[in-house]
Amino acid sequence: MVGLSVLVTVALAAGGVGTFPCRAQAECVPQCWGQECGDDGCGGLCGKCPAGKYCTANGWCESCQWACSGKECGENPCGGVCGTCKAGEYCGKNGWCESCQWACSGKDCGDNPCGGVCGTCKVGWFCNESFYCQDCKSQCWGKECGPDLCGGVCGTCKAGEYCDKYSSCSACKDVCYGKECGPDSCGGVCGICKEIEFCDEYGWCESCDSSCWGKQCGPDACGGDCGTCKAGYQCTEDGYCESCYWDNCVSKGKECGDDGCGGDCGDCWIGEVCTPQGQCVEGCTPKCAGKKCGPDGCGAQCGTCQDGYSCNASGQCVKVCVPQCADKECGDDGCGGLCGQCPVGQTCDESAHCGVCEPDCAGKECGADGCGGTCGTCDQDESCNASGKCSAGPCVPDCSGKQCGSDGCTGTCGACPSPLYCNADGMCVLDCTPDCTGKECGSDKCGGSCGNCDPGEVCDFDGACKSDGQCTPKCEGKQCGPDGCKGSCGTCPAALECGLDGMCVPKCTGSCAGKECGSDGCTGTCGQCPVGWSCSSGVCRQGVVPDQDVGTTGDISEDTGPIPFACPEGFEYFLGECMIREDTSASDSGCSTGATGGRAAACLALLGVALLAMAVPRRQSERPSNT
Repeated sequence: MVGLSVLVTVALAAGGVGTFPCRAQAECVPQCWGQECGDDGCGGLCGKCPAGKYCTANGWCESCQWACSGKECGENPCGGVCGTCKAGEYCGKNGWCESCQWACSGKDCGDNPCGGVCGTCKVGWFCNESFYCQDCKSQCWGKECGPDLCGGVCGTCKAGEYCDKYSSCSACKDVCYGKECGPDSCGGVCGICKEIEFCDEYGWCESCDSSCWGKQCGPDACGGDCGTCKAGYQCTEDGYCESCYWDNCVSKGKECGDDGCGGDCGDCWIGEVCTPQGQCVEGCTPKCAGKKCGPDGCGAQCGTCQDGYSCNASGQCVKVCVPQCADKECGDDGCGGLCGQCPVGQTCDESAHCGVCEPDCAGKECGADGCGGTCGTCDQDESCNASGKCSAGPCVPDCSGKQCGSDGCTGTCGACPSPLYCNADGMCVLDCTPDCTGKECGSDKCGGSCGNCDPGEVCDFDGACKSDGQCTPKCEGKQCGPDGCKGSCGTCPAALECGLDGMCVPKCTGSCAGKECGSDGCTGTCGQCPVGWSCSSGVCRQGVVPDQDVGTTGDISEDTGPIPFACPEGFEYFLGECMIREDTSASDSGCSTGATGGRAAACLALLGVALLAMAVPRRQSERPSNT
């Protein structure tokens, strides 16, 4: 049994009318007499209309060409709208445009179709379907369940029942009446369709092909598609193929270029070119001479830079600068910015830390006082030299014997790479604290030594002096290189070489792709820069650049300019950084098996010369005498 409900309209004591369901227990009988589509009154359908037709209010299928007959606005049951109303009008229920001044006629509450509301109800009352205010309590008259439209409920159903559309509790099995598939509103299903079918919105199993009725493209209801559009066309939401020209060309004001569908929006006249915005302009000649990236002046690019590089104003790819502010409070970050600013009354010292500064103008009449101020200014026809004296004529920069700091005028002699800083002498030095804890020999990790061993002793890896017989070789986790006791942990095959970690690795193959100078990544060079230029990120640049590739011949400046950057004693330049030089005090010859890179090559060369020198006299002594 199901609840057969009818709607009863009664007068309310508070005024107005109300509509309530009146439910009687009876078997639901579908009401489809004289109908070929639409609701059957029992939750099912009397039928479905074929493509090109729609279901009218009286349950008949009509051609879509008559869908807007007698209407000038409102929704078209076949898709779209029947028309729109002009300003000051709204679309009424009958599909005709009406004046907004009558939009709230006969209404106490609810939305105004022309904007705003027609009125609001007091607390405990709600706006019913007739746009009259009604007591919230009255909303549950004749209801067993469901919401009361005031934020509460009229009741709940017991297990095995659900709340139907008439707000009555019905058995879960009843919801599947007239349905083959889909949910049963109680957590179950009314049935499952075959593999080549899908469940439509009414709970009927339909063929997958039927979901493509009236469609040319787009997805079907079974994970497939209804077809694809040819080049120059695109699929609309309704499943029709439409030309891309109107949406992607005309509507966007494009007269040339790609239409987004494999076609184009048109061609330009001879002598014209198409801009990226799809406009034809007078012919343009790209200007990319000497440029590797950046705009070509005609709306395109001369090229793009690889990851880690950016295009500068000159159209060259330069390495992206990473600010170096570790253990710094202030000063230059190496990239044209600052690591911080000191508070009022303090200045940034040479170690990039803030502190109270005492001006120093002894023997100076102009120039910086060392604390951000000046010791005086010169006359208009004079300039301040490096000694803080006013002299006639313009200032001449002086960087002789300097790697960094002021050039004596308004420029600088360069900047230091991390972890070095510029001292008062204009030299890049390491800000390092020696560490010799528990050591009597070996490196102090700052380029110095913790001590030297006596003759007949060697310095082991732990920084202890031991005699040759007491030294314990350490080769754990190593395949090659020195064992710490003047011995070797092994040698590598011909195709391999010994890495810094004591493991055999493939021999390094240098690469100079995109570089004109500096290291090739191994022991070679990609080229030399002219006098007065330095190598930075594989590109020759005038003057000293903080991240220059030093250690390669040719990267030097003139005697009057800044001197090439060099690492402090005890360090060597490797791949853009000052690295601690390997301690070679344990080796008598300096050509131990642990030598790598350029030193290893030099040692091998010397050894070869020595062996050749020994072999030549021997061969001469072995020659038979002519006498």
